[in-house]
Amino acid sequence: MGTLLSHLPAKAAESLGEPAYWCATETCPVAYFDLLERTVAAAEAHALYWPKDPAGPLCCCHGLTVDDVDADLADPVPTRVRAVVQQAGRPDAACGTMSPDGRPCVARVQRYYMRQKQKR
Repeated sequence: MGTLLSHLPAKAAESLGEPAYWCATETCPVAYFDLLERTVAAAEAHALYWPKDPAGPLCCCHGLTVDDVDADLADPVPTRVRAVVQQAGRPDAACGTMSPDGRPCVARVQRYYMRQKQKR
């Protein structure tokens, strides 16, 4: 429930039953849903990550943006990406509440990095 309360108004979070799930489909307008098919729209949520929120960071926990990753691709060493991966692995990382899906951003950051690298 802590993750929900970090990203939804209390009333919206309380409208969902336990367990509630994050919709990871990038183009879906739903942020969270439950087993009874109740939903909360991404437009009602806040502090979501890119691309669910096109203006949001790629990593909500550490503020890494797609522009940061693109800059790393232009540099010989991906220092920004590596720093976030290291920070997310620390025991004191707040990914459980800062990230809307309750998980570290490492896989999402690496996936974006590799997709962009292949495009170049």
